[in-house]
Amino acid sequence: MSADQLSALILDLYAARKDAKDYLDFFVNPDIDTRLEKAYSIIDREMSRSSRGRSTTRITRVKNAVNSITSLGAGPQANADVLLHVVKEACAMSGRVFVKDSLRTAFATLLQRLVSEADAAGMLSAYLPEIEKAINAMPSGIFSRNAYKTQLGEALAEAL
Repeated sequence: MSADQLSALILDLYAARKDAKDYLDFFVNPDIDTRLEKAYSIIDREMSRSSRGRSTTRITRVKNAVNSITSLGAGPQANADVLLHVVKEACAMSGRVFVKDSLRTAFATLLQRLVSEADAAGMLSAYLPEIEKAINAMPSGIFSRNAYKTQLGEALAEAL
């Protein structure tokens, strides 16, 4: 393709696809802090959803927020930061609402993903104390809370 054809293709792609527009905007102006704040707000909003004492978090929206950072190619620290935020919020939510089994499993999977990505980037020693602190701060007492805390602890041990 010629340079003019490539320019036309990129402009068409920019207009047609939101994901491509986000990526190209980030490529031109790589402001990861703004992107992280946007992802954090989406995650916080989803994690605070509840009805009658039960979490109504839509895990797909949480994963989309995580993927909105990881797909930019912003680096392993940004990826680990957004995953750590999810893990911290998942641990904190256990004190507020009941978390169903499928959601607990999804959070355990994201925890394992955080550990593997941080380890691959050589940053596990920086993130591990925060992960352990979040899990240890989870309240106990009710059987479902104990099971959730145990599940996350086991997921961490398995990932390590």
